[in-house]
Amino acid sequence: MNSQLKNDLIIFAATCGMMVQGGGYGFNEQEKAELKKMGEVGLKCFEQLVNRMPKVLCGELLKSIKTSEIAVIPVDQVRKRIGAKSINVKREYVDDLVEQALTFCEDCKRDYKRCRLRKTLKKIGVEPCHDEKGKCEYRI
Repeated sequence: MNSQLKNDLIIFAATCGMMVQGGGYGFNEQEKAELKKMGEVGLKCFEQLVNRMPKVLCGELLKSIKTSEIAVIPVDQVRKRIGAKSINVKREYVDDLVEQALTFCEDCKRDYKRCRLRKTLKKIGVEPCHDEKGKCEYRI
């Protein structure tokens, strides 16, 4: 099963589950009842699909459902990520890396406006060392 299909199925199951719960999204009682019915039908379809899958794929999908989180990302942020690879790293490792990088900055004489390290530090939210005008905020 490719990742797009897996993601689509996870979103479908989550949406149907939310519909069954009938949340308070401003719907009146009749609309909540209709949503619940639609969600139940969707979950039944999902169940039938899962039951037809080979056990290995079914296990992968169910594991993915348990370990997935659905997030809404604004379109402009999605466009920035197209083609870029994202990784998850513990903050403590990033802090160690930043500390090592900043030792490089101590004696730096480069044009700070074109410095890729400075741009990266800003992107990941590293606090500047100072705010003097005309100087790199990471050079100590």
